[in-house]
Amino acid sequence: MTNTHLPSLSFFGFTMPMRQEESVARRVMRRKTKVACIDMDSLAQYEQDAKTGRADALYNLGLAYSTGQGVNTDYVVAHKWFNLAASRGVEEAKRWRNTIAEEMNPGQIAQAQKLAREWLSIFK
Repeated sequence: MTNTHLPSLSFFGFTMPMRQEESVARRVMRRKTKVACIDMDSLAQYEQDAKTGRADALYNLGLAYSTGQGVNTDYVVAHKWFNLAASRGVEEAKRWRNTIAEEMNPGQIAQAQKLAREWLSIFK
């Protein structure tokens, strides 16, 4: 089933088409949405900023892991980051979390939620 209501990606900077290996990314590509190329330095900065609770960093990490930009695609980890960003009020993160959840089984979603709780217990 094709979801025609995918959120658009919102990185700053240079944009390039997303990789096509992932089904969510394929759907986004059909809508001609583009995403920034995230380099390793940016990822490291997002990870540092995420530890301070910055919602935009949490969201950008979710985008990176859901689209495979700079990291291997991992919907469980992406769901974790989107869930954390959503808990800090990022509406777009809620939409992305729900979109990738359609591609996950209940066990994967439970694992992502567990990872988010563990992260919160360390980095409040």
